[in-house]
Amino acid sequence: MVRWSFQSWNKDRSIASEEAYQQKRLAQQRIGREISGLAEKYGCTLAQLVIGWCLKNESIQCMLIGPTSTTELLIQLQALQVSCDLEGSYFSDIDDLTV
Repeated sequence: MVRWSFQSWNKDRSIASEEAYQQKRLAQQRIGREISGLAEKYGCTLAQLVIGWCLKNESIQCMLIGPTSTTELLIQLQALQVSCDLEGSYFSDIDDLTV
């Protein structure tokens, strides 16, 4: 007969949750590095690239930006120009990373 206890079940569940969390975190870090590489490739900041992608993505209804200074706000607003300058290929590059 197998003895079951809540403590052992909860411990196993905690370990599985932690492993899943770590895997998700590593995947997010990898995507972040790859998107940073794309920003460098296209000659803009990471924030500008992501804001530009959000502006062109029809499924995004609302976007909040959080500049901490006037300079940062101006840099982020340049994403409007960046999104106009970049071709559709960069959007598919980002979409490929996020799928």
